[in-house]
Amino acid sequence: MPELGAFVQDEVIAASLKKPGPKQLTLWVDLEYCVGCHACTMACKGENNTPVGVDFNRVIEVEVGAFTDSKEKPDLRVYFVPMPCMH
Repeated sequence: MPELGAFVQDEVIAASLKKPGPKQLTLWVDLEYCVGCHACTMACKGENNTPVGVDFNRVIEVEVGAFTDSKEKPDLRVYFVPMPCMH
């Protein structure tokens, strides 16, 4: 798994794979790169065959800052936060 080397040390990965029993998977979401495209929501819906209106995965939009003066540059930042159910 060389693609994980940037995030997890090789020794940790090797030790984890040697442990007996079922393996636990995880989902890594880097919020710096989330643009709110909802691709994770659509992938979850496709994988779990959920009906219309049922979402196991949501993406929440969070606005931080304020727009106080129309003559100055607004001090706003928008973050998108994926909220998977983790089941």
